[in-house]
Amino acid sequence: PGATVRSPEDFDRALAGVRQQTTPRVIEIVEHLVPVLDTARQVSLQLSRVTAPAAAGLVADLRVQLAALVRPGFVADTGYRRLPRLVTYLRAMAERLDKGVQDLRRDTDRMEQVHVVEQEYADFVAALPPHRRGDADVRDIGWQIQELRVSLFAQRLGTPQPVSAKRIYAAMDAAEDRPA
Repeated sequence: PGATVRSPEDFDRALAGVRQQTTPRVIEIVEHLVPVLDTARQVSLQLSRVTAPAAAGLVADLRVQLAALVRPGFVADTGYRRLPRLVTYLRAMAERLDKGVQDLRRDTDRMEQVHVVEQEYADFVAALPPHRRGDADVRDIGWQIQELRVSLFAQRLGTPQPVSAKRIYAAMDAAEDRPA
């Protein structure tokens, strides 16, 4: 890191260093990715089994969430640091499917709470200058919404820190006040 490569020998040393660091990281990423893909497949299969017309809203919401979490490029977009948490969001979806079909009214109330926060977040992001939309603090708020889903639909899975709609709105306010 920080070295200047000025010769073929320097390049070979730098390449060896990168290779030495890259292989363990790739293996670690793959180890996190396997349960994510397995759980995503299980959720997808569960979704296909729910055919009750009364559960259409629940299924539609989960399909949108699944498509947002596991899509082409999701590993890079999620990032190394957050990838292990992704399986929790998927497990929460599976738990929600199990519980939600048994109490659709409660699930719908919670889903509406999440949709309000998601719409506020979408409006917040749209109002930001384009160069701010991909900043870490802004992206982190999107992940907080996933944590909110865990806290509402699968509380037993836990969240790394307290989360609520009020906290998410406060994070939006703080991000909005940051200089561009």
